[in-house]
Amino acid sequence: MSKPQQQQLAEGLNFPANEKGERSTTDFTKKVLAATFTAASEPQLAKEVLAEKNWRFKYNKYFVKHVEVSLKSPETALAAAHAGLAVLHNDFEFIRDGKTYKLNDAMQTFKGTFHTGVIKGSKPKARPELVVP
Repeated sequence: MSKPQQQQLAEGLNFPANEKGERSTTDFTKKVLAATFTAASEPQLAKEVLAEKNWRFKYNKYFVKHVEVSLKSPETALAAAHAGLAVLHNDFEFIRDGKTYKLNDAMQTFKGTFHTGVIKGSKPKARPELVVP
C-alpha cells in the first residue's frame, strides 16, 4: 500500500495541521470557538463545541451562542475576541520562500508585505441560516 501524497501548501496563509496531519477547517474553527467560550467563562460550551460530531449541520447554533455569550458585557466580548485572535495568530501558518512561520511571527518578520485579497465563490447564495433573536 502506498503512502498518501503530501499536500503541497501554497505560499501565504494556511490552516494548521490537526493531530492526524490534516488541514481541517472544521477542527480549527472548533478550536478557535472553544477558546472564545473558555475566555468568556463558558467552559461547558467549549467542551460541547470540541465534542460536536455533527458540526456541518450544527455549527450555526454555536455561533449564535457565541454572540449571546459575547453580549453579556463589553469585557466578555473583548475577552472572547482576544482569545480567538490569539489562537488565530499562534496557530495559523504562513509560508514564504519555502519556510513556515506562525502567523504572529510572520507579522513581526515581514513588515509591510501583507495584502488583502478577495476570493469570490460562484455558488448561488442560499437563504441565510444564522439568526440571532
